[in-house]
Amino acid sequence: MKKTGLLLIVMLLIASLMAMAGAQQEGSKAPGEKVSLLAWWTVRKPIMEFSKEEVKKFETEHPNIQVELMGMPEDALQQKLIGATKANIGPDVVYIDENIVKVMYNAGVLQSIPADVYTEAEILKMYGPKAKMSKIDGKYYGFPNGDMAAVLYYNIDFLRSNGFSPNDIPDTWREFIPLAQKMTDLANDIQGFPIRGREASMWNALLFQNEGFLFRNEKEAMFAGKAGEESFQFLLDIYKKYKVSSRTSLSANEAFGQGKAPFIYNWTWFIGTLETNFSDINFSTRVLPTPDGTPPFGSYGPSYGLFVSSTEAKKQPAAWEFWKFVTSPDFQLGWSMLRGLIPARLEAHKPEIFGKSPYRALAEAVANGVSYSFYPDAVGNLILGTMVDEIMEGAPIRDTMQRIQDEVDAYLAKHSDDCWIYGKEWYDKNK
Repeated sequence: MKKTGLLLIVMLLIASLMAMAGAQQEGSKAPGEKVSLLAWWTVRKPIMEFSKEEVKKFETEHPNIQVELMGMPEDALQQKLIGATKANIGPDVVYIDENIVKVMYNAGVLQSIPADVYTEAEILKMYGPKAKMSKIDGKYYGFPNGDMAAVLYYNIDFLRSNGFSPNDIPDTWREFIPLAQKMTDLANDIQGFPIRGREASMWNALLFQNEGFLFRNEKEAMFAGKAGEESFQFLLDIYKKYKVSSRTSLSANEAFGQGKAPFIYNWTWFIGTLETNFSDINFSTRVLPTPDGTPPFGSYGPSYGLFVSSTEAKKQPAAWEFWKFVTSPDFQLGWSMLRGLIPARLEAHKPEIFGKSPYRALAEAVANGVSYSFYPDAVGNLILGTMVDEIMEGAPIRDTMQRIQDEVDAYLAKHSDDCWIYGKEWYDKNK
C-alpha cells in the first residue's frame, strides 16, 4: 500500500475516533437545568384562568422553565413585595398596578429591560412613540398591558322602546341631558342618566373636558379652579336641576345592569362585567358627550403592567423569557379583552375587534383623551374620595377644592418621587 493511502486511512480513522468521542461527550451532557419561576399575579379570576392556560403553552415551548402563578391582591402586594425582594424570597415576574409602579421603582424592586431582550428601536417599533411615556430616569422597565378609558354606554332596546336610536345620541352635554330627561321616571325607579357611584370618576373626565388638569407638575396640583368648579356644578345639576339621576335609588351600575336606565358613564372594564353578569342587556358604547362636541373626551388610563423583579442572576434569563411571552401580542390581546383595554402592543390592535362595537369607542377615547397620572392611594383618597364625597353631600365647592388641593400639595412636597404625573406642564411640552 502506498504511503499516501496509508496516511489517508490513518487520518480517516482518527477523524472517526474523534467523532465517536464527540458523540459520547455530547450524549453524556446532562439536560439543561430546570428553572422554577414564581409570578405574583392579579387575583381577577378571568385573567388568572386565562393566564394559567397560556402558561401551559409557555412551559410546553420551554420545557426547562416552570412557572407558578400566585394571585396577590394589590394592597397586599404593595405591603409585601419590597420586603420579599430584599429577603430574596420575592417573585421573579410581577404584575404591578399603575399607582405603585414608581414606588416599586424607587425601592429598587424592578429590573430594567436589557438591550439583549429588546433594544429601544425594537421597543418603539412594538409600542410606537408613546412608549417613551413609560421611561423612568432614561430606562424602560415595563409597559402598560393596554389603555382603558371612560365611555358612554347605552341600552339599545331601551332607546328603541322610547322611540330613539343610537343615532339620536347627541355629541354635547347640552343636547344630551334633554334626551335623558325624556326617558326618566324617578317615581318608577327609571333614571335617564344615573351617576351614583360614578361621580368621582366622572368629575375627573369633566375636568379634562373643561380644559382643566389635576396637576400642574409633579409637585403642584391645580384642580381647584374654574374647570373643577364647573365640573362639580354639572354633577350636582344632574341630581338637583335636571333630575335624571337619584342619590337614593339604584347605583349607576345596578340601574343599567337591571335595564332601568338608557345610559351610564363608566370605564371600559365594565364591558366585561356586562357581558358576564348582565348578558341580557343589548348594549353598545360611544365616546362621551363634551361641552362643545369635540375632544378631549376625558381621561384614559394606561393599565400596568408586568415586570421582572428577580434578584437571582441565574434566574433572570428565564424570567425575561417568560416576560417576553406575557407581553407578546397574543397574550396581551387576551388579557386586554378580559380587562376592557386597547392593547399597548401595536400588533395586537386587531381592526376586526377594536374597529367595531363596543371597542371602537375605547380606541377613539384613548386617541383623543388625556393620560391619567399615577399617584399613591393617599392622593387618590383625598381627591376622588374625601373631596368628592364632601361636595356631593353639600360642602361648598370652591372652599372644599382649595382645602383638598392644599393637602395634596403638602403630600407632594414630601412624596413627589412616588408619583408619575403627566401634568399640564408635561402636556404643554409634549403635545
